[in-house]
Amino acid sequence: MKIKWLGHACFKLTCAGSESILTDPFDPSVGYGELNETADIVTVSHAHHDHCFTSSVSGVKLTVDRAGKFELGGVEISAIPSFHDDCGGTKRGSNLLVKIQADGQTVVHLGDLGHMPDETQLDFIRNADALLIPIGGFYTIDTPTALKIISLAKPCRAVAMHFSNGFCRFPISSADEFIRATGAETIKGEADIAQLPPYAIFDFQAE
Repeated sequence: MKIKWLGHACFKLTCAGSESILTDPFDPSVGYGELNETADIVTVSHAHHDHCFTSSVSGVKLTVDRAGKFELGGVEISAIPSFHDDCGGTKRGSNLLVKIQADGQTVVHLGDLGHMPDETQLDFIRNADALLIPIGGFYTIDTPTALKIISLAKPCRAVAMHFSNGFCRFPISSADEFIRATGAETIKGEADIAQLPPYAIFDFQAE
């Protein structure tokens, strides 16, 4: 399975069997421009403009925006609820943790997780081939919390998302602390998940 970061919490996963999955599409106000992507499956962790702009994706056969189990072609997806804050959702509402299984690999996308996961949630996200985890704080968990979750979830690879940079200027932190703490390697363009380093951060490539 190949992975490409399109900005913010949006990744495109492409399977060997040609199915493609796009996570958390954003609207242009986020700073990464227009998506204008195609995908067979779209996952939406929650209904905020920077995660649910599905009109920017064409060819969609399945939208996963609720808890449950789903399947399309050779792709299996499961989603369970969590919260967008550390107050039981009273500040920012709910959030989905999404597990994508295809090509013999498991990718877990944490959306805008805002709290330490409970045991049920940890069991769900544990031992992924790639854990896509927010690090920017304010709206989500911050980098120190992300590192705690990584130590408990024990993914083969942790990929940072949802941070500020020259494109996205939300009031969230940059990836600098994550890079210092983990030695994360910068990845450009599309990569094979099996070839990613233990800690990775993608460099946004404007089309």
